[in-house]
Amino acid sequence: MKISVLILDRRRVGEFARLDRRLVEITDDALLAWPIARCYGSSIHRTDAENEAAGARTRIHVVTPSSGLRALDLSGHNIGGTVEDRWRACGRVAAAINRKWAYDPQRPGKKVAFADKHGTAPHVHLQVHRNTRRAA
Repeated sequence: MKISVLILDRRRVGEFARLDRRLVEITDDALLAWPIARCYGSSIHRTDAENEAAGARTRIHVVTPSSGLRALDLSGHNIGGTVEDRWRACGRVAAAINRKWAYDPQRPGKKVAFADKHGTAPHVHLQVHRNTRRAA
């Protein structure tokens, strides 16, 4: 079984330790689906200014609930190919995660993982809600 290695800078190592436990499990699944050996965590917790600079549509990276941080971005910068190729590869990872996980069963339109074009570069955004569960 192939698994990619998650690479985090010093700041994100500390943030990763505060992730919601389900998001850690989801990250493990994403590493199994990642197309190459190295996967970089590019964003976990952000200040308001960092969130604005990232072009974020939500504040999920900014909030810090007591149950743990609720979002993680995995960068597609090193996947290879064109920018479009990297977005497509990220989309395949997101689809694999969404087959395994339900963000909130009461709101099936919400996804745990997405890689539609958003933010500043190709990446997979992972997120959890208090009702996130493995898909049935």
